[in-house]
Amino acid sequence: MDKASIDRAIAHELDARGLKKKSICGLDSAFVLDFDVCPYFLPRVLRKSSTLYVIDGVVGLVDKKFERVWLENNKPQSNKNKFCFVLNIANVPDLLSVQHISEAAYEDSVVRFCRAVSDFLSAMPRDEASLAEGFRVGELCGIPIHKFSGYAFRAKFEELKIFVTGISGT
Repeated sequence: MDKASIDRAIAHELDARGLKKKSICGLDSAFVLDFDVCPYFLPRVLRKSSTLYVIDGVVGLVDKKFERVWLENNKPQSNKNKFCFVLNIANVPDLLSVQHISEAAYEDSVVRFCRAVSDFLSAMPRDEASLAEGFRVGELCGIPIHKFSGYAFRAKFEELKIFVTGISGT
């Protein structure tokens, strides 16, 4: 068991669950459910010891229509588009509880983790009407929606909110 084998196992499991690794609107490649509003997972495998790894990463949404409009009106400073609707998985109890991958239960641990990611992303909005409703009620999947505001990109998050709801302010 090593980082590369865990990365391959995650890719295989997520692909089998309909999450395809791709870049949307110039964003980093992530595992996405490809709809008008795309739930995504961007993993990062971290080695903790010789027999223990942790899958870290972020989950979120990409509104394709918003990203296209945003890119037309804004030139990213680094010439790379960045996610604005993003949440570290440490803030998702169902993912946090299964993120440890031990050598003893390697395959089962990866399957359990990928199932939890797939279940979480499947509960996320897939269209602007559902995303707008999440903004109106103030939460998605039981998580306060402001937690998805991506610290460095809160202005872009606010623009997304206005784009889908017409409502400004936090």
